[in-house]
Amino acid sequence: MSIGILLTSPFVINYDKNKWGYYITSYVALRIATFDYTYNTTRGLPMNYIGRTSTWDKCLGKMNPPSTYMGRGVCCILGVSIPINKLNNKHKNIL
Repeated sequence: MSIGILLTSPFVINYDKNKWGYYITSYVALRIATFDYTYNTTRGLPMNYIGRTSTWDKCLGKMNPPSTYMGRGVCCILGVSIPINKLNNKHKNIL
């Protein structure tokens, strides 16, 4: 459902095409900050569980858990602050 909304949103919302880099950066940062915690919670795993199969999990496994918390916190702040500071359109481009 998340991917479907992402792919159909350019047809529903009139994005400022000059700011596409900000949109992508914000999306990726929020995805990094929240995806693993959401996935682990819905699967009934410990929140800080890191798997062993995907490349992403292997990279996270090489870091210490405090490093992953700090990195995800920075991504969360970045993902929220970009829309507030750079994409403030006052709702004028929503159909």
